Amino acid sequence: MRLSLWCICAAILFALTGCDDFPIGHVLEIHCDQDTEFDNDKLCLKPNRPGAELAFRVNERGQKVLMTIVKNDGNWGVKDLFLEHCSVVDETNWECSQGNDMMYGMLRGRYYHKLAQGVTGTAPLNYTSSISGLTFLALHYGFIRTSAALTATGYSEQAVNEARLRCAGWKDEDWCRPCYDQGTCGRKN
Repeated sequence: MRLSLWCICAAILFALTGCDDFPIGHVLEIHCDQDTEFDNDKLCLKPNRPGAELAFRVNERGQKVLMTIVKNDGNWGVKDLFLEHCSVVDETNWECSQGNDMMYGMLRGRYYHKLAQGVTGTAPLNYTSSISGLTFLALHYGFIRTSAALTATGYSEQAVNEARLRCAGWKDEDWCRPCYDQGTCGRKN
């Protein structure tokens, strides 16, 4: 029953927005708390805040990925990023390394990004996970809040509640609405 409702909603949205505006394949970054890693499903062990909206074009034959920053949260200095040195299985399973310290990938449709410590060892470890698929579409069109999207994506209720507590006092009334919609990323009240 739930799947049928999702399919009906997706069909209505597709009909209303047209092919060009329908964000199929887009993801919403979820920044992890500094120095915390992923679990086996590439979910942040401690989600921190929503990030940018990203889209991908995957070239399986050429083993390359084009990443486009659709809505910037202020952390990206470019509009497009061409990823080489990739191992591509299909459009939902790939991994690319940029030098020794940066890795981008997608595992079963979930985008992730890892920035390892620099050569000097002073740079922090930074990890980013994502919300994707039908859950992203429901969030994108306002049918659900980010907390519900995180739970539907696989985050535990405890992890979502801890993220809300870390963000208490921030201008976002609900941590779960992407801050780039409100222009409040990284700013306190």
